[in-house]
Amino acid sequence: MDMESLIRNLSQMQIQAFFEQNAPVTQAQCNTEAERITGEPVKPTAVQGGCSYTVVTESGSLVVQFRSSDSTLDLGFLRDIEQAYEGFAPHHESVGKVGKVHVYRMNNVGGVAMYLARDQLHANDCLLLKKTLQDYARFFSSAWWNTPQTMKDTDRGELLQTYDAQLAVMERGLPSRFRQTLKQVRSRLPELSAEDWPMVPNHIDLRENNIHVGLR
Repeated sequence: MDMESLIRNLSQMQIQAFFEQNAPVTQAQCNTEAERITGEPVKPTAVQGGCSYTVVTESGSLVVQFRSSDSTLDLGFLRDIEQAYEGFAPHHESVGKVGKVHVYRMNNVGGVAMYLARDQLHANDCLLLKKTLQDYARFFSSAWWNTPQTMKDTDRGELLQTYDAQLAVMERGLPSRFRQTLKQVRSRLPELSAEDWPMVPNHIDLRENNIHVGLR
């Protein structure tokens, strides 16, 4: 089965699970509400999430996302993220609820999920992939320069413990050839928690289904 079919099947399963968990709210209700909010016909996005249902307008300009009550968005924090990653992250706004489900509207950042663009990214001697890696570097460097100083700081000690515990699990579970590298990484983790090291917002699940790429 090709990647597009796998993602389509996964998305259908996630949509079904979302509405089972948030009954009696239905997919039809959410679609109707999204059309009312945007003034356009909508359709589910190709890639869905585990705790939300997302649709895009027919014009492709707007996205509406429905989220469970235990997975609401922190709009204050998102304002900091939008500034830190200006040009990469959409602007989010809360637009009400459908039953117990929270509704958010955002502009569409465009492109397609990397999962669905593998062939194009690797074509022509990986021309688009190389461009994507350059943009990826710009994405991360953007936060170094643009994160607002007023953003609430995270407990660096807690982060250090969390990251070290995660790397310890990897060190135990990965093949032995990786262990020396992981030991070196773990030994230098305290440097990242130093007070003079910039703290920026980051995505804890930044992988192919959560990254959009342009194909031109």
